[in-house]
Amino acid sequence: MRLTSVIIRHLCAKFRFVVRRRFALPWRMDKLIEDIHVELTSLQAQKLLRQRRIVSGPQGPLLRVDGETLLSFCSNDYLGLANHRDLLAAAHAGLDQFGVGAAASALLSGHSSAIEELETSLAAFVGMPRALYFSNGYMANMGVIPALVNAGDAIFSDRLNHACLIDGARLSKADVSVYGHGDVVELEGMLAKSTSGRKLILSDAVFSMDGDIAPLPKLVALCEQYDAWLLVDDAHGFGVLGPNGRGTLAHFGLASRRILYMGTLGKAAGVAGAFVAGDATLIDWLMQRARTYVFTTASPPMLGSALLASLELLKADDTRQQHLRALIRRLQKGLAGLPWPLLPSQTAIQALVVGDNALALDLMQGLREYGIWVPAIRPPTVPANTARLRISLSAAHTFEQVDRLISALKVLAEKHESAASTWQSDMVSRSLKSVWHPCTQMQHHSTTPLVPVSHGRGAWLYAADGKRYLDAISSWWVNLFGHANPRINAQLKDQLDKLEHAMLAGFTHEPVVRLSEELSAKTGNVLGHCFYASDGASAVEIALKMSFHAWRNGGHAAKEEFVCLKGSYHGETIGALAVTDIDLFRDAYSPLVKRAHVVMSPDARDARDGETAADVARRAAAALEALLQHRAQHIAAVIVEPLVQCATGMAMHDPIYLSEVRALCDRYQVHLIFDEIAVGCGRSGTFFASEQAISSDGTPVSPDLVCLSKGISGGYLPLSLVMATEPIYQAFYDADTRRGFLHSHSYTGNPLACRAALATLQIFEEDDVLTENRRRAQRITAALEPLANHAKVRHFRQRGMIWAFDAAVDDPGAAADFSRRFFAKALESELLLRPIGATVYLMPPYILDDAECDLLTARTAEVFESVMQDG
Repeated sequence: MRLTSVIIRHLCAKFRFVVRRRFALPWRMDKLIEDIHVELTSLQAQKLLRQRRIVSGPQGPLLRVDGETLLSFCSNDYLGLANHRDLLAAAHAGLDQFGVGAAASALLSGHSSAIEELETSLAAFVGMPRALYFSNGYMANMGVIPALVNAGDAIFSDRLNHACLIDGARLSKADVSVYGHGDVVELEGMLAKSTSGRKLILSDAVFSMDGDIAPLPKLVALCEQYDAWLLVDDAHGFGVLGPNGRGTLAHFGLASRRILYMGTLGKAAGVAGAFVAGDATLIDWLMQRARTYVFTTASPPMLGSALLASLELLKADDTRQQHLRALIRRLQKGLAGLPWPLLPSQTAIQALVVGDNALALDLMQGLREYGIWVPAIRPPTVPANTARLRISLSAAHTFEQVDRLISALKVLAEKHESAASTWQSDMVSRSLKSVWHPCTQMQHHSTTPLVPVSHGRGAWLYAADGKRYLDAISSWWVNLFGHANPRINAQLKDQLDKLEHAMLAGFTHEPVVRLSEELSAKTGNVLGHCFYASDGASAVEIALKMSFHAWRNGGHAAKEEFVCLKGSYHGETIGALAVTDIDLFRDAYSPLVKRAHVVMSPDARDARDGETAADVARRAAAALEALLQHRAQHIAAVIVEPLVQCATGMAMHDPIYLSEVRALCDRYQVHLIFDEIAVGCGRSGTFFASEQAISSDGTPVSPDLVCLSKGISGGYLPLSLVMATEPIYQAFYDADTRRGFLHSHSYTGNPLACRAALATLQIFEEDDVLTENRRRAQRITAALEPLANHAKVRHFRQRGMIWAFDAAVDDPGAAADFSRRFFAKALESELLLRPIGATVYLMPPYILDDAECDLLTARTAEVFESVMQDG
């Protein structure tokens, strides 16, 4: 999308230059208009240009729009009161009594008795001491926030808050921190670190584009704990939620002096305006300092008359709210089979997420051809790749009208699926002709089709046909914090405007320096020197070369051999294959490979009767020592994946093995390389897996060289690095160029990749990810217990955010068939799971909520049961 915008701007700018030359226009003539025209052209090309529709007549389920009658599902008139006879009569009476206009600010020309009565009634209705009426909700928030906090104070704002909260926060000049949507854990971390005197949390009650409800009880609890205030924008909850529509606070039964409540009166209440309710002292203050109240012409008093009638209807009964809830249930049931997800919502806002901007517009137009009006909502109103149809239900709708919408959407979905199937088949065909896919026998795709992915969001990948898949293996173990993570996206966008790349030979830049410093600090600066590359195999090659060359520079040229574990995997380049012990990857290239010594793996599955995992680890360490006793003078390094040998079917071992190997390497003067490419970055439960092994001096085991990749950039960009100790670095530090480490990659230390890594580290710090992962891991492990005890499951195991078990297949040759069948069945169940032979493993992102954890575990068990029954 960004590239498209850039191209369009370039072409428009070029066209503008040609026109100027041809017609000899002054260079700066109408430059503002021309620049804006370019921006408008760009918006139109991206399907983001907004347009107004002309409506004649009152609001209601049936509207005259641009000359035609349409069934409307785009109104926020949730209770159908906008044209209610009681409100019309009250408005006419108010018009007769007060006239049309209010003439000036309420503080200048007087405060209407109708508005005064309305404020008193509103305060009583929502259970607050006082209320203050504003012209609309946007102006209410724009006035309230700067009146409460200023420079030096702190604001904490939900990522999906409405624009009025965002703009009010900016206007206040307070320090603004944005927490993940509904993420109270992240919010608490921010509050705990804040030293500001005034702290204000901002949150929608019902989020206008998703329809979900904020965790208000938890927000109030945090306010009490951290001496903060909460401004709740209940624009879409007032009149709909709670007893008789008293709002979202009443829905939760919440009351606190720390709450300032904003309700909108132009939606469910059916009229116009907004109010802010709270402590009487705060309301008095807002009358003095809320600029959008003080310096605004007061609203027409007749609105107060109409709103008082609206309140009487709300207080009388809740039949409208009951009917609205029944409509919501009917719509959700009717749309359950569509290829696009309907976001979970118990409110009148029902969001059907289709992803693509053009598709959203096509569906909107398709519905209009059926006489139905549903708006297409696109970025920047919603995040990129989450374009949607925003279906707004009203108590004025009938069941028949909702059924009409359901039927039309089903027809459009069938048409789209047919078109999408054609497009998807074309995409797959083009890919098979032009793309050589990794780690794949391409002929197998004749029976196992490719899945064309259109976009990702959170833990989910979305296919071109609208289907979605929970990315339970983090896209080959790289994606830590979800797809399209807004915090990482923001840092990358910022970096794009500064520096996309500069060679690292003879130059440096802030992202690579900061990343090196932060990673080194995580090792206590023991591994103080970072050398960058692009992928894991390259990092392994670098580590092997560094070890060999360091020994050679030190006068130990005979040390040119390496040691790896049985079944080890460290990459598929020629050098990395030397320390890889998987025949499938290595055998074809054996003539090119200088084979390493292969020693016993500490795999706990190899325990003999009566042995513990620690016993296996000690036995494996003894096997290594037997080799070192005879070959240490020729061995440069031992390379180990700490705690989990991932490609070896998630072979897990006791941390004591790492302690034993560290001691052996010290004793026999051999380098120790830890390959933390897959198991690092928190995957094994600690940031570095090796932190779980303790040396004889009581400190965590530290290698001479460590390789990082995969999750280090959050799964965004290719990045790897090798961290080295001071002695290894000093072995190359010399005036003689030939003694230097003459290794390079064109994109070494790329600023964008480093910035993604810095954003990743920031999330680790701010969200206390490792602690939260322990809670998440406990939930998943407990939910998988029945599967662990399944008769056909062997060796269920878990380490950090890795779970694995082996299927009891009939013979080793059946493992590949099991893997293919399990993968296909998992896709049918919306799961991306890719077994390694007969080993099923889970390595999900670190962002799964409880519902996603439960879905993952339940469906994994269902898929396994189905595959084993079919097999």
